[in-house]
Amino acid sequence: MMCYAVSTKIKAMRANLLTADALENICKTGNIPEDLGLMHDLAKILGYADKPMRDYLKRVYVPALKSSEIPALPRQKKSASLERVIGTEADLRNILWMYRLKKYHNTHGDAIFAHLSPGGHKLRPPEILRLANAKSLEDFAQIVAHSFYGKVFAEDFSRSEQKITNAIRQSFRKENETIAVVCGYLFARHLETKNLLAIAKGKAHGLSPKEIFSMLHI
Repeated sequence: MMCYAVSTKIKAMRANLLTADALENICKTGNIPEDLGLMHDLAKILGYADKPMRDYLKRVYVPALKSSEIPALPRQKKSASLERVIGTEADLRNILWMYRLKKYHNTHGDAIFAHLSPGGHKLRPPEILRLANAKSLEDFAQIVAHSFYGKVFAEDFSRSEQKITNAIRQSFRKENETIAVVCGYLFARHLETKNLLAIAKGKAHGLSPKEIFSMLHI
């Protein structure tokens, strides 16, 4: 059940996330706002959470934020919401990893399985087997196009990292369980922080606003 206090706080904080138009304007002007950081946001959320959630976030999510990754949650503590989101991430990253193994390392078949993450959501073993044994990148792309995640890789595999992070963000937004809502907001803030850093680096290296914007997670 959604905790009302936490729900209200997250809703208010989400309203302050930078929009695509705001990020595009920052690319043009170079006026990068101060980023107080994810730990600052987590501290605000903890003030509205009950003790079980505070203990959970401190034990599980604080170390994950420090490593800039979604946490590998202890199985007995996983919620159904987080199971779905983390499973979706595993599926998407497995697709990308199989593609890269084939394209850059000429790896196929059984040799691929040792490199994949377990615990997927919609990508079933028969599909994984077909992808691993695809004889060409064209065949691989066709299999992906007809899978549950076809829309994520609809055009090609360029900008795959941006597509994956956006798909994960959308997966979080579909969930209503309190802990998934909290983690979803922190994930969105993590992407925002990465975007601001990318803009700063792009400006420092003399890239055009259009070039910088194309690299962002929008």
